[in-house]
Formats: sequence, C-alpha cells, structure tokens
Amino acid sequence: MDIDAGDIVSHEPSGEEWVVAVPYGPEEIIPMGWPLSFAKTKDCKLVKKATPEEKKKHLERLSNSSEKTDPRVINATRILRDEYK
Repeated sequence: MDIDAGDIVSHEPSGEEWVVAVPYGPEEIIPMGWPLSFAKTKDCKLVKKATPEEKKKHLERLSNSSEKTDPRVINATRILRDEYK
C-alpha cells in the first residue's frame, strides 16, 4: 500500500509520527509542519491510511494556503487537478 497525502506515518529515524502533506516523487514524502522537510518513504511506516474523503479534504486545505511557493501547496494543487478533474 503506497503512502499518500493525508496518511499518518511513523518516521523510523526520528521516532516521530507525521501527517503526510504530499508524496514527492516515487521515493519521498513531504510531511506537514515546520520547517519544511523531506523524507524517504523507505524510512516511513504507515500507521493510518487516509480515507479517500480525508485525502481530498486534506489536499483542498493545502491548496487553499496563501503560501503558493511552498512545495506542499504546489503538489497538493497538482494532485487535485490530476486526480479530481
């Protein structure tokens, strides 16, 4: 099962649980929070899969952010455009 936007993962190197903002290519994710960071999907273990409704709502919230240059916002907007035409 692929890790996707809105999922909750355990980041093994840090021991932290994160909400996935967006996937970033086939092998990375960008988690929510500050500072902006990237993580390898191989370092993450899925804790809770977002439902399709949760995923869409999560992406809509991100895409409505005023931080239009943030890669989380850019990718959320692209995913909404591509997957929810």
